[in-house]
Amino acid sequence: MKKQQLAALCLAAGLALTGITSPVSAAQTGTGISMSADSTSDTQTSSSKKEGTATNSESNSANQSNTDSTDTTIFPEQAVQTAPIRSEDPTDTTKPSEPTEPTDPSEPTDPTEPSNPEKPDTTVKNGVCYDEDTDTWNIYKDGELAEPCNGLYDTEEGWLYIVDGKFQKDYTGLAENGAGWWRIVDGKVDFSCNGLVDSEYGWWYLRSGRIDFEYTGLAQNEYGWWYIENGGLYFNATGLAQNEYGWFYVRNSKVDFGFTGLANNEVGWWYVRNGQIDFSYNGLMCYFDTWWKITGGKVDFDYTGIVPNEYGWWRVKNGQIDFSFNNIASNEYGWFYLNGGKVDFAFTGVAENENGWWYIRNGILDFTITGNYVDGIRTYNVSNGRVIGCNFYLPQTSIILPDGGYNLSTANIGLKVIKVNQAVCGNSSERYTSSTASAVKTFQRTHGLGVTGIVDITTWKAMGYSEYDWYNLGTYRTPIKVFNGATREYRINAMLQTAAEYASAGTKYKVGCSGTPGTYVDCSGLIYQCLYAAGINPASNIVDHALAIYEYTSANLAADNRLGIEVASYDLQPGDLVFYAKNGKSSVCHIAIYAGNGCIYDSWPGIGVSYRSLNISGYHTVKIRRAF
Repeated sequence: MKKQQLAALCLAAGLALTGITSPVSAAQTGTGISMSADSTSDTQTSSSKKEGTATNSESNSANQSNTDSTDTTIFPEQAVQTAPIRSEDPTDTTKPSEPTEPTDPSEPTDPTEPSNPEKPDTTVKNGVCYDEDTDTWNIYKDGELAEPCNGLYDTEEGWLYIVDGKFQKDYTGLAENGAGWWRIVDGKVDFSCNGLVDSEYGWWYLRSGRIDFEYTGLAQNEYGWWYIENGGLYFNATGLAQNEYGWFYVRNSKVDFGFTGLANNEVGWWYVRNGQIDFSYNGLMCYFDTWWKITGGKVDFDYTGIVPNEYGWWRVKNGQIDFSFNNIASNEYGWFYLNGGKVDFAFTGVAENENGWWYIRNGILDFTITGNYVDGIRTYNVSNGRVIGCNFYLPQTSIILPDGGYNLSTANIGLKVIKVNQAVCGNSSERYTSSTASAVKTFQRTHGLGVTGIVDITTWKAMGYSEYDWYNLGTYRTPIKVFNGATREYRINAMLQTAAEYASAGTKYKVGCSGTPGTYVDCSGLIYQCLYAAGINPASNIVDHALAIYEYTSANLAADNRLGIEVASYDLQPGDLVFYAKNGKSSVCHIAIYAGNGCIYDSWPGIGVSYRSLNISGYHTVKIRRAF
């Protein structure tokens, strides 16, 4: 709560607090005036003066009588009795009353000495004075009552809280004057109060009885440690806060000693253990299922390397464990093969990084190995740990294909040709025929283009197609679905999974096509995508596949000796590539992937991509290759 809020709340409570001189200035200047013991006796002196005057008068009379007279006291036995006087009126018949016996006179008292009257009090009241008769505190000016006291006033009894002249001895809380807001206990300012205090206006931090609006930090009370902002406790702060004992994690303004995790401030993210930043910690720390590299208690976003913990050695990139990392990486102890971000000490084989292919033994790159290494079907030539040759395609972690920015003519087939035929011929043929060329010329002529019968990017865009499609349509490559060093099982699963995706998407058959699932592929176009998914990039590619001379790319794949080893039909296993020829012929014209259980995935005219029997009517198996 801000200072203004406190003042407003004070007014709302009916506390008309007058801004009087601050405790410090009042004490120094003496402007706060209190009722002294001498002034308190003014009334008593005045009363005594009246009483003293009366006593003095009596004493004077008594003294005068003593001086001027002798003892003339008449005793009863000496009294002369006279006869009653008779009335001259004869008719007066009133009888005289009997005389009463006189009383004995009292003895005279000795006169008292006269008292000396005090000098009259001529003090004129000014400032804050206490009126004993009314039990009120008031402000006087030149002896005249100006107004009752309201607020905080410096007196001989301390700083008092007074409302409408009445000392508020039963009040405990906060009150304001020109010097700030003060802690009041039983009506008096408690200058000994330090720390957090609860009041009708909330919790506030006090020094020497006054709210310290300049303080921002931590403070303690019987309920714990709290974050104070500008003197107030607002219960809305969450984050890191500091005091002389260190940095602490605050939740809802209270230090949370039960918290262990990460918290941030303006200079970074920090490791907090049991509510306090642990500047001594170096290592890995898990927070919300993510592991972070901690250096000196702080998340080290600049660190990239390998870091151990109780679960193994891990690849850290930019301060965070990279669980997707499947490659070779190094630290101060050497180079290691990692699988799923973790050093795989069980791995022996070859793996790739940006510097090439390397021989790995028990998870560590072995620079001492020179010779041949055979992994089952492949033979690798190794020199000082580096693979310098292989008789098969090495599995890739990235595959880059040529872009599709080629011109279209009668030499082409495929997805881009389908677009051209749709624009100028009104059909969806994948073949660029002479009729297509003629229709293109007509289109170019009517649009003021060079009449060539060849579709370049200018003609393509004039047909309403995008530049993006010009370069990318027909060059789609399935993302690699395996990591570097993945086992044969992983790679076979990647191939079969990709084929199943094309089948479930209803992908149609078109010659020379190898598009995305749900578009068009021919038999070899499907195989390309399955090989790409497993990390194999054959010599031929899907861009070449869009040339008419590569219509039967299946034959090229069958002849590619680097695409695995040949196996017998009785040894057929899932993932093997099966090549077909028409019955009575030996030339390969079709390719499929064996899926197991006597079935294959393939793309067939009129059917598209499907899962069906290995045995195709009118065709027979010519060759089987095992790529992995």
